Parts: sequence; structure tokens; C-alpha cells
Amino acid sequence: MIDNRAGASGTIGAALVARSAPDGYTVMVTSASIATNAHLYKNLPYNVLKDLIGITPLATQIGVLAVHPSLPVKNVKELIAFAKARPNQLLYGSSGAGSFLHLTMAHFNIMSQTQMVHVPYKGGDAAGISLVAGETQTMMASTAVVMPLLPGNRVRVLGVTSETRIPQLPGTPTIAEAGVPGYEYTAWVGAFVPAGTPRAIIDRLHAEMKKALDHPDVKSRYDNIGLNAMFMTPEQFTVRIKAGVKLCGPLAWRNCPDFTCFQAGHEGVQIQRGARQELGDLYNTQSKPEVGPFRLSNIPTRMYS
Repeated sequence: MIDNRAGASGTIGAALVARSAPDGYTVMVTSASIATNAHLYKNLPYNVLKDLIGITPLATQIGVLAVHPSLPVKNVKELIAFAKARPNQLLYGSSGAGSFLHLTMAHFNIMSQTQMVHVPYKGGDAAGISLVAGETQTMMASTAVVMPLLPGNRVRVLGVTSETRIPQLPGTPTIAEAGVPGYEYTAWVGAFVPAGTPRAIIDRLHAEMKKALDHPDVKSRYDNIGLNAMFMTPEQFTVRIKAGVKLCGPLAWRNCPDFTCFQAGHEGVQIQRGARQELGDLYNTQSKPEVGPFRLSNIPTRMYS
């Protein structure tokens, strides 16, 4: 049975699973935003490193830099030049403050030394619709969002956030090779169980998930929605989760220090201000560190083609 518990960047569902019986019958599938949430919410009802156990990532999240076709830019370098000439004038959408799509673009802003303005929407699909409508000028979209928009030239893609080009867009360069050397930002969707789940149950779930990822039907479905399968041991996944908690901190501090963002609605863009959210106990930082190029690709993974 699937029980979708959306809301608060996955914290509602994560809290439910963290409180569930550790018997293997409750499994959570969520995104890497579970690591970012430690920096956005003061009183999280769970600790991702203590209350949950990661079984394995299931898919890699790769961002696609897209622009509205009316924007007079054909590549990453032209977008950077255009944005630098118009600081705080270009709007970029995302699936929410602190989300993967938000932080990939925030990292692009920092490394390209541009000043584009964030507009969070209620999900990636809504952000994609806003881009097509011209409400925003650019965004870092997921492959699942951007692929259906390519027919009819409703958006123009300029680059991908991964270290190498992706099969779904073989003619699209990486952002690093297209004009921002050292840029790489990928994330994951993974499976979790409550802490205290016996190792025998974790191993059984791990083995069954490996079989599923190897199944031709699953591979075909992944190709259709623009996902790349990803598989690790629980120990490798734990290393990656810890790295994500640590590395997302500087971006969260710099781009959501007061959790003050733009809220987009059907009638345009309006400013919505919220209360300051301090860092949680998972990442006790006394200062706001600088952000530079960083990579997660040195962590062992098994990538499926």
C-alpha cells in the first residue's frame, strides 16, 4: 500500500516513518531534501542520522538548466552574460525553498557570480508550467519535468548538472563544460526504514530493491521518465547522506537564512516573508561558510545504464 504524505519538504512523511515500528513493513521513499531539511527547520521531529536507516538510493536526480525560448541566449555562457548585465531581474523557479532544484540553481548563481531571483512553487511541475508561461525566465528542472516540454520548443535546454552528459539529452553539455568549470550538483531518491530495524530485514529489502532495479521493465520506466537508477550498500548510502547534510549547510545558510523567499501564485509573484529558521542539531555551525565547487562523485556508487 502506498501512502503519500507530502508536505514540508518531506518532513511529515519522514516523521511518520521514524515513529513507525521497525519491522520492515514501513518503508519510506524520499529525496535528498531530507538532508537539507536539517538546515531549514529548527525543530525537526526526527534526526535523519539517528532515527532512520538508509537502505539504498534508487535513482539519481540530475538537474537540467532550461530557459524560456524568448530569452535571447543559446548557451550557458550567454545566459551568464545576460544575467550579469541584469542583476536581480531574471527569475528562476523551483519546486520549493531548499529543494534540490532550488539549491542547484543557487549553486549556479554563486559559481557563475550571477544574481537571479528565486521563485519557489508547489512542486517541479508547477515551476515548469511557470517557465513555459513566461512567469519565470529560467529554472533548473528535473529530467521528468523538462523532457515533455521539449516538443514544440516550449523550453530551451542549456546544460545538465551532472559530471557527465546524460543519455536522455546526449547533445546537451554539462554545465561544467559549457562555461562553469567545476560545477556539479546531483542528488538522489532513496529508501529508508525506521532505526532499530533488524539487519536481516534491511538485507532482504536491499536485495529485493536490487532485483527491482535490474528488472527490464523498471529500467524502461526509468528511461521514459528521465531517471538514472542508482544502487549502494546501506553503509555507502549512510556516507552519502552524511556528506549531503554537511554540504547542503552552506547553500541553505546562504540562500534560506531567514526562510524568506518568493511565493508564486496564479496571479503573479508576491513576496512572502517567514520567520528565521536556525540550524538543527545535525549541523552545528557557528558561522556561514563560503560555498565553492564541491563534488559527491567520489563516493562509491553503482550506476545503471
